[in-house]
Amino acid sequence: MNHLKICVIGNINYDQIIMPDSKRRKRLGGIIYNVLPLAFLFKQEATIQPITAIGEERKNQLFNLIKPYKNIDVTGITVNPAGTNLTQLFYRRGGQ
Repeated sequence: MNHLKICVIGNINYDQIIMPDSKRRKRLGGIIYNVLPLAFLFKQEATIQPITAIGEERKNQLFNLIKPYKNIDVTGITVNPAGTNLTQLFYRRGGQ
């Protein structure tokens, strides 16, 4: 099998998840939910290249998160001077 290059295009968000009990969880989201599993699944067979932007305030967090995955190509990641997109997700009981 030839070595593949898989590009994942989209946003990396900073998710603020509000749980039904009002507790909050904060983490990077968006395409990171695609990039990390692909990097894990295709360790030797593919290079994963996210095409995205991240705010300066979250850049170190992102690079620390992807550091263990040697098959992630970071050359498609740029710094967005406007910052990282913030997404608020409200989880409710019973799926409502």
